[in-house]
Amino acid sequence: MEGKGGASSANLGDETKLQKAQEKAVWAKTMQNLQLRLKAHEREMEILYSGKASTGNEELQRIAEAVKEAAVARQRLDERMADRLERVQSDVRTLQTLVSNIRTGPEYMDELARTMDASEADISALKEEQQDSYDTLCRHERVLSKEIDGFGSRLESWDRGPSSPEALPARTRSAPLGGRSKGAKEGGGLLPEVEEYEEFVERTGLMGGWDPVDHKRFLRILAEHGGDYSLSVQPAVAELLLFDRKEIIAHCRWHAEFEELAKRKRGAIMAWRAQKEEEKAAAVTAGLLQSTSVKKSEEERDEAERAAERERQRKRAQLQQWKAEKEAAERERRDAEAAAEAQAQSGAKEAEQRKKAQLREAVAVFKEKQKQAEEERQRTAEEEEERRKREASGIEAELRRRRERDLAAVYERRASEQDRVQQEQQQKEARLERLRRPVQIVVDRDPHRLLKETASLINRKSPQGEEESKLFVDKVVNVRYHQTKALPTWRQVEN
Repeated sequence: MEGKGGASSANLGDETKLQKAQEKAVWAKTMQNLQLRLKAHEREMEILYSGKASTGNEELQRIAEAVKEAAVARQRLDERMADRLERVQSDVRTLQTLVSNIRTGPEYMDELARTMDASEADISALKEEQQDSYDTLCRHERVLSKEIDGFGSRLESWDRGPSSPEALPARTRSAPLGGRSKGAKEGGGLLPEVEEYEEFVERTGLMGGWDPVDHKRFLRILAEHGGDYSLSVQPAVAELLLFDRKEIIAHCRWHAEFEELAKRKRGAIMAWRAQKEEEKAAAVTAGLLQSTSVKKSEEERDEAERAAERERQRKRAQLQQWKAEKEAAERERRDAEAAAEAQAQSGAKEAEQRKKAQLREAVAVFKEKQKQAEEERQRTAEEEEERRKREASGIEAELRRRRERDLAAVYERRASEQDRVQQEQQQKEARLERLRRPVQIVVDRDPHRLLKETASLINRKSPQGEEESKLFVDKVVNVRYHQTKALPTWRQVEN
């Protein structure tokens, strides 16, 4: 059962390794395809801008210089990224070395902690830097997408052409109604309000110098906010990315002035029309109405429309030519991508086959090495077991010999101790025997010596001794005692 479990674990490990190897192969194939596509795009851009940089077109020269600067910046970014990754890999390798060579002591722990902190700090800094760069690129992408959408709307408006008189330049439109009357022409020109409006339009245009699409978007934003310019500024800044806040505020002021002049113009024209209606009624009744000025204005309007149509056709032809060139370039790009993709797929397939063959060979070599290592381990284990048995037999004999030696020493110590105790007992018995023997008295007996007077008693009985004894008794009797309270010297106060 144990053998089967080990075999299944080994098979599971091999399958996991094969799966990881396949995932790595797919990732490598995808990366290779992306690199080939990137190189194809870079080569195409280099061919495109290198051929047009010398044409004298300032815009193309500026784009070519921007492409070169972007290539240099990308190379610097790659070098900086490689340097950061090399530093992180060096820290990781140092950490792996410390972990594999485990030591004891506070120095090793401090070094390990410093290395781990440095590795974690470098990796976190790299991640934050990449996240910031990615966010910046996303913001730039959103801005560019909006600009491209705006540019596409302009192209579509150019393709459609102007469909109303407001889209035509001020000089190509027909004269306003205020200047169509014979009386006004004979009187010296347009109405004051109409003339002021025409001068303003001639100076600034009907859209304040803006593109029709941008002006239309501005009017839509203004309508969404009820015609309030103050509320429309911020949304216009957010949506019209080609204009800053000052330009939008200036356009708001222009539009307010334009609306005021248009309102005054409409009022003046309405008054003029009412007057002309009265004059026309009078002229009809008198038969004096003439249509010369009307015909002339209609001819001018027709000529302006024909000129506008010719301009639209010219722009439409330019746009068709640009689209044809763009489609041809797109076809060339797709063909180049298809060729590069086919080449990359064939190369990736061969590389994958080689990878699989190498992987199978590596697995076979690994299994053979595992088998040899297992056999070597078993042989080493058997030799070690035999050596332990031999050593165990020698150790057992040595232990037996030492045990016998220790027992002999113990028996010898016990015998010597018994001999010593026996000798001490004999010596004690001899001393007691000597003490039990009777003692021979060799002194003379004198029973009266206990009743003899001592020298002190004889002295007291003498006259001189009696006198001294009497004096001593008188001194003792004549002593007067009185009670005193003993005070310490530090409490005594001198009178």
